[in-house]
Formats: sequence, C-alpha cells, structure tokens
Amino acid sequence: MVATLLHYRDCDHILTCARTKGDLRIDNHKIMTFPHFTKTTQKQQATFMDAKKTLQQLDLQYAMLFPARLRIVTLEGAQFFHTPQEVWNWLDMQVRACLQEVLGCW
Repeated sequence: MVATLLHYRDCDHILTCARTKGDLRIDNHKIMTFPHFTKTTQKQQATFMDAKKTLQQLDLQYAMLFPARLRIVTLEGAQFFHTPQEVWNWLDMQVRACLQEVLGCW
C-alpha cells in the first residue's frame, strides 16, 4: 500500500516520528516512510548517479543531502559537493595525492 499525504505538516510530522521511534511495525509488518521529492529535486539528485556508483566501487561512505548535495565521509572528515563535477575534481585530486605519495612525483 502506498499513501500520499496532502499536507506538508502531516508528512513532516510522520517522518520525524518515524526517525525518532526507529522501526515502525503494525501486526509485525514493517512500515516504511519516504519523503516526497519534486521532479526538479529528483533530476538534480540523479545527476550524481555516476559519481555515487564510483564512490560505492571505491568503498567510500557517502550520502545524498536535501535538496541535491553529496556528502563524502573520509578520515579527514566530511566533504560536501553541490555538483557532480566537484565530486570528480575531488576524486582526481585524491588520486593525484595518492600517486604523489606512493611514487614521489606526479
């Protein structure tokens, strides 16, 4: 079953309660809640798809933030990106830094 709420306040309240309570169940059936994103937000988030696949292959921890920002967590802390190009530039810098450290030049 899928339910769509008409009022933002109701949706926000339910999502907040779900986050606070953790696992929601009715008759031992798990209830899942998801925020609704506009088509524009969905398209903006979709632009990060290739970058997210690469981050997953590299086993890097990442998260999409609202509306369309990507957070990558490393040993140095969290990095935030507004565009996929920023992610690719950061990855390129990381590769260059690793090569320089290993080879002593680049």
